[in-house]
Amino acid sequence: VVLSRQADWKGYKGYVHQIYRERYKEVSPNRHFYLCGWSNMIDDAVANLIVEMGYDKSQIHYELYG
Repeated sequence: VVLSRQADWKGYKGYVHQIYRERYKEVSPNRHFYLCGWSNMIDDAVANLIVEMGYDKSQIHYELYG
C-alpha cells in the first residue's frame, strides 16, 4: 500500500509510480498490481508497468474513481 497524502501513515509514502519502479523492477509472472485512482494516474501506471517494465496487462488490476 502506498499513500500520498496521509501524514500519519507508517508505510510507503509518495506516488505509486516511484515505488513500483524501485521495488518491482524484476518482472515476475506471479506478481499482480492492484491500483485505485484517477484515470490519468491509472493510465500512466498501466503504460509504465506494461511498456516500460515489461509486465503483462493481465497482471494489472484497477478501479477508477473521480
